Amino acid sequence: MKFLSLNNFKEIQIAYSKTFYNGCVLLEESQLLYDNNKYARAYLLAHIAIEEWARCFMLASAIMKFKIRALDVKKLLRRQTSHQDKIELAYSFVKMLKKHGNPLGKENKKEAMNEIMRNLNAEFMIGKDEIRKLNDFKNSSFYVDHYENVTKSPSEMISEEKASELIASAMLLKELLELAKWHEDEVLIDLAKKMEPETMFLIKELFSPNANKY
Repeated sequence: MKFLSLNNFKEIQIAYSKTFYNGCVLLEESQLLYDNNKYARAYLLAHIAIEEWARCFMLASAIMKFKIRALDVKKLLRRQTSHQDKIELAYSFVKMLKKHGNPLGKENKKEAMNEIMRNLNAEFMIGKDEIRKLNDFKNSSFYVDHYENVTKSPSEMISEEKASELIASAMLLKELLELAKWHEDEVLIDLAKKMEPETMFLIKELFSPNANKY
């Protein structure tokens, strides 16, 4: 997979915006599949949308790092292609968002963002077992697989309820990203250029709490 060079503000903004909108299309298509009783594939596209939005969080962190000349592009691109890293980041956000209702109301969105700003760090990230489980279910949504010594098809692994739950989780993540509006025009660029160093450092760390390990 090839990426933009990400060596200026504009390229990072373009990557962020296109990634956000691609996630939206994936979620729309997931809902269409769900409405037509294709639950396994609906689950798959909802999961891919969630992974895609994890890349948005990584790019938001990247633009802050770029401003202070601390962006390691190779490390960023490695994280953007790592299913483990994307699952860990995005589903940790989902876990915290679920505390505030589903769907999120206007005030709940603000409360959720404030809590994330206060609390999301390495201690609050989901663990390796959860990451593995989520990745396994993703694979089971489009491959015939062996589960507890029984060969099962995707339709046997992914129920209507499981697909519905994941679509709802993806919607929570979308609502959070829409609240920030960083996908619009050059909003993310403007934020990075105007932001005070203390706030910039907070967001840089917020969206890459385990970045030092990569």
